[in-house]
Amino acid sequence: LRYLRRQYVKKLEINRKKHPDVFVRPPAEVVERHKELWSPLIGKVNPDWLDMFAGVSGVNDPRFVPEDVFYGVIERCLNNCNAAGTQLEDKSNCCFYIPKENQPAVVIRYVRGVWFDGDMQPIDRVRAAKLLSECSCDVVSKPTIESSGGSNVACFKCRNGRFFHGDTELTVDWIEKRFMAYVVQQRLVQEPCVASFNSSSLNTCRIMTFRRPWSGEVSAI
Repeated sequence: LRYLRRQYVKKLEINRKKHPDVFVRPPAEVVERHKELWSPLIGKVNPDWLDMFAGVSGVNDPRFVPEDVFYGVIERCLNNCNAAGTQLEDKSNCCFYIPKENQPAVVIRYVRGVWFDGDMQPIDRVRAAKLLSECSCDVVSKPTIESSGGSNVACFKCRNGRFFHGDTELTVDWIEKRFMAYVVQQRLVQEPCVASFNSSSLNTCRIMTFRRPWSGEVSAI
């Protein structure tokens, strides 16, 4: 837990350096209530999280959950973290849990030095390059391990069997040199109604769920 908290302190410092104007200290009574609320879970509470959340939202609410409290304590109570770093580490493994028709079509996958096709069947790098060149639509590609917040996600435009994001060309060599695990998917075409919110992004509806640690039952909230 101490290591985890250090990582989130580092994240706070980076955010403060990049966006100092975002950190706005709420009234003293709000800060004190915030500390009283979360200290039973983690001990000493860092109010900088409250400063950032209040500054971004404009709401002085002591119930904002510090990230080190959520990821270090709460999430571990609501989820089975024994699976972390094993079968759930690589997002490519979602194909084993989510029906194929409910996922974007996969062109190729790269998992720790091994290439796979869209059906998760092993292939060699020559076949991977061929499958990529045979794709005739734009693709979205991203790392599947240690990825979050949209980091390294890119849309590559198709140009006669080759794919470019700016001056960068998507190739088998390019993937192997930069990533441990990677997936290339066909870009989804949104329905007009959904695209009307923001046509340049993939707009989705997120359903929040709650898992009861004592029974394992999951409910939508």
